[in-house]
Amino acid sequence: MERKSVSVKLPSLGITYGDKLKDGLISLYPIRAFEEKLLMGMRGSGLDRINALLKSCIASDIDPLDLLVTDRLFILAYLKIISYGPNTKISVTCTKESCKSKFDKVVDLEKELDVKYLSEVFKEPFSVILPVSGEVVELRLIRGSDELRLSRLNENFKRSNNKLTVNPIYIYQLIAPIVSVNGEKLSDEELFSWCENLIGRDSQTLQQELLRWDSGISTEFSVTCANCGTEMMVELPTDTFFRPE
Repeated sequence: MERKSVSVKLPSLGITYGDKLKDGLISLYPIRAFEEKLLMGMRGSGLDRINALLKSCIASDIDPLDLLVTDRLFILAYLKIISYGPNTKISVTCTKESCKSKFDKVVDLEKELDVKYLSEVFKEPFSVILPVSGEVVELRLIRGSDELRLSRLNENFKRSNNKLTVNPIYIYQLIAPIVSVNGEKLSDEELFSWCENLIGRDSQTLQQELLRWDSGISTEFSVTCANCGTEMMVELPTDTFFRPE
């Protein structure tokens, strides 16, 4: 049976991929029983399974690890829509102390997903001058390859079982988007030491600059308690993208 693909515009508008995804459009194949088997039976981390799923379901000529993490999340949501339909059910517990009732909420991803598109003037790398040190840092947006690397580092740390060492993952998250410092490309070891010594205001500025160029989908939804009427924000678990309702 011939697989038919569906095209959708990515939140990044394809700006970060050169000529690979014209007009920001990517072609996707719906999830089949083959991919369901892959998700259920494949060894490795959840991220390994997601990468395998994306590789199998992306019809366009692009490596899933080269995609922005925000585009990857959007693709997972869209695969849910074209494979199982737009509705996904989540379990909610009321946040009001005197209520705490539990109920289900059905979210229509097609209608309720809030998509934020990247500014058309965006270019990589982009620079920021740190307010305390005055240093000039070039940044890029986070890719799937960065996400995979951070996951591997975190797994290695957990396996080391070193209770006397602080998990370095926070520093590595700061390092991942850095292209250069004062025009110089630093090694991971040099960047690690540099990031550890950042004054809080400079560290915060780096993170805020990345958020300034944010795009993608919001996985938070407003929900009203069916029992007491309390309004709350709930997070949509991404594992709901892989099951029918």
